[in-house]
Amino acid sequence: MYRRVVFVGLGGSGGKTLRFLKRDLRRWLTANNWPETREIPKGFQFLHIDTPTVADGKEAEVDLLPDSEYKGLVGNGTSWPAITSQLDNKLGIQQEFAGWRVKPTLTIDPTIGAGQYRAVGRTVALAYIDHIRTALRDVFVDIQLPEAVSELTELSKRSGNPDGTTANVSDPIVVVISSLAGGTGAGLLMDVFDVMRT
Repeated sequence: MYRRVVFVGLGGSGGKTLRFLKRDLRRWLTANNWPETREIPKGFQFLHIDTPTVADGKEAEVDLLPDSEYKGLVGNGTSWPAITSQLDNKLGIQQEFAGWRVKPTLTIDPTIGAGQYRAVGRTVALAYIDHIRTALRDVFVDIQLPEAVSELTELSKRSGNPDGTTANVSDPIVVVISSLAGGTGAGLLMDVFDVMRT
């Protein structure tokens, strides 16, 4: 019996872990008679959310996720003052910043990451919360597609369950992977959970 699963990696550590997890899932699929020429079943969805414009960490031992599975929140050429200005223009949430807000004069290049500052990651999360919501919604739409169910049923049969029983009537399992002591991942964590609940 195979449930649909959404894997979400937050920040650099979460994204790297997601890449190894996807590699190992591919190996498991191959060992369970899923053809190597086919994509991973749509019942397994992956999303890496991070601050940098493009995914970083091109370690040789594991491939980067495809662009379709990466959501870089900060666009090319975006400055830290521009992000804080965007946040300041959101009405009715300024009190939420009390006690942790990063100074707008911080000298950091957000296009390459949050610099291991949790408050920077949280600031980026709140400034780009609509982008996060859209990326998560798209993943949850994809996991509801008929192929997500039919491919898991096929996988179940291929791996030795003759009737192909799956638990696809249940809600998908959601696995969130993040560092708790870094910048982007730790900063995004609670807000991503709040968005998922909605």
